[in-house]
Amino acid sequence: MARSTTTKTPPAMGKTGNKTAEPKTHAAAVSASVAQAAPKSTSSARAEPANAPMNTTPPAPLHTPGPVGDNAAAQIAHALNGVLADAFTLYMKTKNFHWHMSGPHFRDYHLLLDDQATQIFAITDDVAERVRKLGQRTLTSIGAISHNASLTDNDAEFVAPLDMLNELCEDNRKFRDVLGKTHSVADDAGDYATTSATEVWMDEAERRAWFLFETARSLGDTNSPPKLLEARA
Repeated sequence: MARSTTTKTPPAMGKTGNKTAEPKTHAAAVSASVAQAAPKSTSSARAEPANAPMNTTPPAPLHTPGPVGDNAAAQIAHALNGVLADAFTLYMKTKNFHWHMSGPHFRDYHLLLDDQATQIFAITDDVAERVRKLGQRTLTSIGAISHNASLTDNDAEFVAPLDMLNELCEDNRKFRDVLGKTHSVADDAGDYATTSATEVWMDEAERRAWFLFETARSLGDTNSPPKLLEARA
């Protein structure tokens, strides 16, 4: 009885003689397509190292030629920075009292202090730029204002309207004196642009003190304001 034999069919060969690859799954086909589509990196593309050093080129110096010598410019700038610090301090206190004004004369006093605060703030840029014209550095922060100011803040929970007017009257007189000292320093150095500017600011401070004095008198206080405004020996 003859035995039946099973003939094994050899795997199909490709043109290169290799075995035919088994069919790919859908996921494998997608991955292959993405891989082929992705651009190949070239040797010319260089990745920036994570710890690349920053540009360490020193900045250009702020010193600029001024109208007076360096020593005189430093002295005038120091005085002007004191003016600037006091101007910001006086501005903030005036706005503080403007915001927290009370009483039957609220509207008049509220508007008066707003006008004065606006005038005070208006000089700050001119003061700072005058320092820069002298080739010096001016104030840079709230901390610098506190360090250079001679006037003080008032953080009281409540201040009566009359006390507000009297305190601002005194502060404007003090501010006028600070400007006067700055004027003298600039005059000694022949810096007539600074002397001219401080004369205008002095006149404005005197006018504010005058208005505050007369306004306080309208409240019936005839003793305190004259003491603040009396001539100083």
